[in-house]
Amino acid sequence: MANTERDLLGNHCLNVMQIYDWITHCSNHKVKIPVFQKNKAKINKQDICGDFHMKDGSLTPILLWHNASSSYLTGTISITNYLESRGSVNVYVNHKHLLSISRGTSKSVTVDNLQSVSISTTSKAISQGRYMITLNEKIILNNTKLFELENVNQMECFLTDKNGKRIDPNKLNEISCKEITPKNKRARKIIKLADGKHASLERVIVQITGYVSLKNYKFNCCLGPVPFCYQAVYFLCAPTGTSISAIVESFSCEMSFVPSSDNCVCFYIEMNCASRLNIKSFTHSNIAVTGKVIKPRELLRC
Repeated sequence: MANTERDLLGNHCLNVMQIYDWITHCSNHKVKIPVFQKNKAKINKQDICGDFHMKDGSLTPILLWHNASSSYLTGTISITNYLESRGSVNVYVNHKHLLSISRGTSKSVTVDNLQSVSISTTSKAISQGRYMITLNEKIILNNTKLFELENVNQMECFLTDKNGKRIDPNKLNEISCKEITPKNKRARKIIKLADGKHASLERVIVQITGYVSLKNYKFNCCLGPVPFCYQAVYFLCAPTGTSISAIVESFSCEMSFVPSSDNCVCFYIEMNCASRLNIKSFTHSNIAVTGKVIKPRELLRC
């Protein structure tokens, strides 16, 4: 065989992952997720329009509209100045000057918490034009409360992706696990090993995030996805310049419902999460190796 192949010694450069530390760890965490009361709302729309006429030099603002109720209104104001001579129409919103409209032009503006609209003129001639005010009032409707605790026996809580699709417990790609320690700011700790020697380890914070959804079988409706998040701290050999790879190898949780005294929260989902994480600290390095470059041997005659 040695007579039929030609091999040459040479140096080769390889880019490899250099592992500094590697652990697998099982842990249990409790997570409490608030489920907020979501009220439905509808928008009442109302248009108010008309023509205006002002005598020459009407510097005192003339009221076009005011809010006679206590409702919070958003309004779009459109005003056209028909004046052909010199002068402009001044627009006051909530008793404060907002804009001026020169002759033969129109302007529109949208204002939150609209209370009043007034106008005045700087023209020495009779000013006239047209105005339109579009009012939008948000009205909050009572929720049907399909997800109150009184319906807990008809509800199921399960893991989903960010779109609310139920995930396979054996496929955990939708549960994110990543380091959140500020880069190059890992705290250092000196620990004593079993053999009496000392080692320097870095504090690594890992964040696990995912989603759950609720299904009410009685009313055949779903709520969610609701995000959850918790953190875990590990000490690894992870000096400056290294990266952290964190993978969720297994994840399971038991969920229960806890009542709330907060008017904005329907109830809380209490999760007891059990997970196994695979965590590495690593960097990419170039190494030189000595090896043989070989070629196929010649075909043997049989």
